[in-house]
This record gives sequence, structure tokens and C-alpha cells, in this order.
Amino acid sequence: MAKFLNTSRAYAEIEDIAVKASKELVLISPFIQFPDLFLERLKDVDKRNFKITIVCREEDLTPETKNDLKSLSNLELRFLKNLHAKCFYNQASMVITSLNLYDYSQQNNREMGVLITLKDDRDLFLDALNESNFIVRSATIFKPSKIKDAIEIGSSLMKQVNKVLNQDLGQVFNPNKIENTAYCIRCGRAIPLNVNKPYCLSCHEQWEKQGKRYNFKESHCHACGKQAPVSFAKPQCGACFGNT
Repeated sequence: MAKFLNTSRAYAEIEDIAVKASKELVLISPFIQFPDLFLERLKDVDKRNFKITIVCREEDLTPETKNDLKSLSNLELRFLKNLHAKCFYNQASMVITSLNLYDYSQQNNREMGVLITLKDDRDLFLDALNESNFIVRSATIFKPSKIKDAIEIGSSLMKQVNKVLNQDLGQVFNPNKIENTAYCIRCGRAIPLNVNKPYCLSCHEQWEKQGKRYNFKESHCHACGKQAPVSFAKPQCGACFGNT
């Protein structure tokens, strides 16, 4: 059964949702400015290695808060210009409230909210979850600037070059022996081996714009680079998959 929450109880339940998150954590709030204790909670959640999604208004996100968010390695930050809803949930519980995830709101404003759970309020929880997920999908994923991307790509390439220089001559003249080298399944460009990220940066952006179709047919095996019918869901050819 849904529970009424006043200001202090709403904030406490939001923190509890973060503490008990085991599969996902989604924070939807137009204004984001974490109290220090809540930021520490998020850093602890981040260590559990599942996605933390935050949706807010970009124009209301301070540089200080954006810098704080850089400490979360599993964060997906999204922006929605006309966002006014405030909703916070994990895999089992959700708080819908007037409270922004903002230090000032917690300490100065009079707020109200409700707590619903998948166990006790299944239909209500699923209806609210569907709408919340729609808000998340409608929001734009924050991406670093192209300059920052170029710096990071250049740094990654330099690391690969240093690896090659530290190999023996046989490996230098045979790039297929470089450790962890793989190929973009769309264009065939050399990239780090990671079956969960089988595209290069530019092809990954194209794939996202096409709707993230996991079974979309691509042309290069992620492991060996040879032409083969592969996809995001199955990025390796039959021969390479059988050898892993």
C-alpha cells in the first residue's frame, strides 16, 4: 500500500532506494545538487557495477555538480529541457514527490510525496515505471565534447602504440598478435576487444541513432575482423565464438 511522505521522510526514502539498489537506480529531478552524504551514497552504489541513470535539466545543472558526477563511472546522464517530474526508483521501490534532489529543497522547502513498491502496489508501480521510462527515453544522453573525445581517443591510440613498442619483433610485424586487439563489426576498424562494445565511436553513434537494434546485421567479426554475418547481440563469427 502506498505511503505518504513528508519532506524529511521523502528524502530518507530516496536515500534508502539508493542504498537498496541492486539492478538499477534512476533519479529524475529537474534540479540536481547533491548533499555530500548523498553523493557518498552514490559513489558506493557505483561500486556495484550497474547503471545509474540521472535525468535533469541541463541549464540548471551547475558546473560543480557536473564535476561531482564525473566520479561515477557507471553513470548515464540525460537532459530533458521541459522536465518537471520528480521520481526516484530502483528495481523494487519508487518515490514520487515534489522534492527536487537539491540540498536547498531538503532543508528549506515544504514537500510531500508517496512511496510505492512493486510488492505491495504492483499495478501502480508498473504504470509509474512505464511513464518514468518514457521520460528517460525522451531525454538526451549527455556526451563529452568532440575535443574531449579526440583527446581520449588519442590517448587510447598512444597506449596501443606503446604496447606494440613493448612487444617482441615478431609481434610488431604481426598486428593480429597485439593483446586485446579487435575490430568494429560495422567498418572493420581496429578497436579494443570488448564484446559489450563491438563498435568504434562513430559507428556506435550511428547504431544509437538507428534505434540500438541488437540483431541488426553487420559485416565484420569483432574478434578476427573477417567479413561475416554478425550483430551487436552476436559480434563474433562462428569460428571465433567457438574458440572463446
